[in-house]
Amino acid sequence: MIELLSNTYFKYLVIPLVTTFLVIFVKSASRNDKQAFLEKEDFAFGLEMGVTALLLLLANCIFRSKTAT
Repeated sequence: MIELLSNTYFKYLVIPLVTTFLVIFVKSASRNDKQAFLEKEDFAFGLEMGVTALLLLLANCIFRSKTAT
């Protein structure tokens, strides 16, 4: 399990995709019930992908600095 979670493809491909789909789901689920479930604005996830990429980069830098010392 640890090998899967520490895999480079998992960290930099699967986690951003899962978080993006999670954001789309949360946006659509938190909307008023009178509107459609999925709308065009739900798929504007560029900002969320940017935030996820920055958080992964920050976590990677922190992990590398702890292992270097």
